Amino acid sequence: MEQQPDRRKHRRFVLQQTATVQSVNGPTSEVAAITENVSLGGVLLSVDAAIAHQSEVKVHIRLQRNGLQDVSLQALGTVLRVDPSASGKHLVAIELERPLSATQPRD
Repeated sequence: MEQQPDRRKHRRFVLQQTATVQSVNGPTSEVAAITENVSLGGVLLSVDAAIAHQSEVKVHIRLQRNGLQDVSLQALGTVLRVDPSASGKHLVAIELERPLSATQPRD
């Protein structure tokens, strides 16, 4: 069987950190998430509830080390794919408009 070439534009990095996703055009409530991997152009999140395909979202990732919040990152993006996972959660692939950028930590 011939292996398909990798069509990704950016290298992915495994990263498991807390995050939130918020719809830009819909309800304003945040959905808690955990990052699975990130790249310059996207992020894969594990969430409890499915997020609508093609919806525009704001992603907020809180990078932590030793239990302390060091950096907070955010970006706008579009949901490209939503797949159920073996754990019962949903894997949500989001293409980012721009790379994640640092913000002031939230209280």
